[in-house]
Amino acid sequence: MSPASLAARLLRRAASTSSSPLSALVRRGLCSSAPVPLLRRLPAATSSTAGTTARRFLASQSPASSSTSSADDNLRRIVESEIECVVQSEESNTDKHIDLPEDFPFEIIDNPGDQSITLQREIAGETIKAVIYTNFDTDEHLDDEDDKSGTDEESFKPLLQMVVTIKKPEGPILEFDCNFNDDELTIENMRALNRDNPDAKNVYEGPQFS
Repeated sequence: MSPASLAARLLRRAASTSSSPLSALVRRGLCSSAPVPLLRRLPAATSSTAGTTARRFLASQSPASSSTSSADDNLRRIVESEIECVVQSEESNTDKHIDLPEDFPFEIIDNPGDQSITLQREIAGETIKAVIYTNFDTDEHLDDEDDKSGTDEESFKPLLQMVVTIKKPEGPILEFDCNFNDDELTIENMRALNRDNPDAKNVYEGPQFS
């Protein structure tokens, strides 16, 4: 018996013994000459579903990649802008010229990159040197800002420290520690250094002035 005959016999048996919708469909197909619609093949539907899922996955990944690229571009522009500002600031500081009075007696010694300025002069055989330091204590300033939330930044005045050294032709070297604060000069300490060994540890520490 051929496969086609066997299939036809099985379909007739199912139509005569079953009351399911499938048997009704078989009976209608056997009794009618109209073509019976066949079910779509499941593999094709599965392939279509997989293709749709893949397209949705790629579409969902595209905005994330675009967002990451945009964030990288913004970060690069910010870094380049900061570098340009630093370079311009350094160039402006290098080209800055300070107008001094014609009778200003001190020689100004400025070391680039160092937060200090040295003033020096000779008078009556004595050498007077004043080294001025700018003390920007960033951490302490930030703590004060946290404690006082309403503090204006313009009200913050940096503390200027100055070490004045007086060297005479003979005798010890005198050294004074001074502070500038609120337009006032305060002498904090005085030392007498050994002329032959100014860095010696057994120097004379004078009284505290403040």
